Amino acid sequence: MGWYTHENDQIDDIPDPNASQVSVSIDYDYFCPALMDCWPVILSYVTKRHDLRALTNTCRLFQDMLHARKMSKLVIPILMKNPCFGKSGILSCRLLNQEIKHNVDKFLRQTQPSWLKESFDLKEPSRYQQFIEFAQSVNGKSTFISKQLNIQMLDLECFDLAMILFQQHGHLIKELRLGIFHSMLPSPIAQALIQALSLLSEVEKLDLSFLNFDHLGPNDNLDQVEEEWNLFDGILVNSLPKLSALVELTLTVDCSNSFNLCLPLAGVVDPVLRMYGPQLSKLTCSESSFALDVDVGLLNSHLTNLRKLEIPSLASNDADLVFQKLSQVTWPNLESLSLGRQLGGVQFTVYYAAHALANFRNSLKELRLGAMHGEGAYLCGVNPVYIYTFPRLTKLVVCSSDIYNGIWHVFRFHFINLEYLRFEQMNGEVVPIPYYNELKDYFIMFPKLKKLTWVDGIGNGVYCVTFTRMLLLGE
Repeated sequence: MGWYTHENDQIDDIPDPNASQVSVSIDYDYFCPALMDCWPVILSYVTKRHDLRALTNTCRLFQDMLHARKMSKLVIPILMKNPCFGKSGILSCRLLNQEIKHNVDKFLRQTQPSWLKESFDLKEPSRYQQFIEFAQSVNGKSTFISKQLNIQMLDLECFDLAMILFQQHGHLIKELRLGIFHSMLPSPIAQALIQALSLLSEVEKLDLSFLNFDHLGPNDNLDQVEEEWNLFDGILVNSLPKLSALVELTLTVDCSNSFNLCLPLAGVVDPVLRMYGPQLSKLTCSESSFALDVDVGLLNSHLTNLRKLEIPSLASNDADLVFQKLSQVTWPNLESLSLGRQLGGVQFTVYYAAHALANFRNSLKELRLGAMHGEGAYLCGVNPVYIYTFPRLTKLVVCSSDIYNGIWHVFRFHFINLEYLRFEQMNGEVVPIPYYNELKDYFIMFPKLKKLTWVDGIGNGVYCVTFTRMLLLGE
């Protein structure tokens, strides 16, 4: 509402817009009894450790108010990183109070120590029983420090124990890897899957792994298994429960078995994608399942909101089918694409491979390509027709063995806005860090490149070296 004047108003009556409208007294006591109830609310917004430390050093009043949080916010994170503290020390700390428990659990979820992963990795019936007994012994309190669980249903006994666990604690599980062997007959698999999912109302990340046939029981007939899968009509979509929190799905089919047989799992994969596809932001899918069990029409109609796609391995002749499907899908929101740890040494058509990447050129922000073993230049095609630009792509991850690959003569035209380049060991081949002069070439090749990271080592021996434009070119 603007200022205005009447005829009889004096110009001096109009407030000066540049003058302060608030009168502040320097003698006002902000710590008077009437305001003391406000300070705990104000201090609750201070969450960073260095801010808390600064406040506790300001005055005795703040020190007293923040005393309860000093232990959980300042002391506990330091203790957690001390290897002498150990598992028993961490779990004992958890029991001190709710504030400390919250911070310890947060730390454990971020760091995922090996003992924590093992505790929630249930592969044998005895481990199920131990976990259930432990859960019952804590008087109904949450036992899911990790929020992640790895369950493998080897047989009916494991299935029954898994159902007991899900009935009691399924609503607490945020991330689950569910491996299914279970005689490998379609009907028991369908029944187990529907029952399990109906008890996982809060799951956000779900990994469904259909594991190999070397686990067939002595009474299982391979011919019968194959026949039943070929006749299986599939799971009814409306029999699957709603999982409103689910945003990430992994579908893994392991075809490595002594029987040299990979059964069609479209009857399971298809309805799962129809039910949950529209809500997914990330899909991770094994090569064989993406190539054989997923229809292009389904990918286009039900994965319209997909932002990330990972196909962890491309190491067989199914790669051609994968590229062919990727060249036909329309995912306007796809921002991240990860294709295998190994691309070289497989049979694929250059046309499909080139168009599979170019299909997402207008939306991709991040691309990860596996080891190409000198075949990279053909992956994107040397024909100028295939050299499209990727205007939004700023991050590229490739195998360190491809640093001298001819692909870079094509990539320099593709990725004109590249800002972050990362080299990783993906195929077990050890490649020494290149000389500075060689690394300089990449900053010249990509004018907007800010950082180049070289990841060396495998497993626990991994370390990273990061080079910047300022370091190498002085810009």
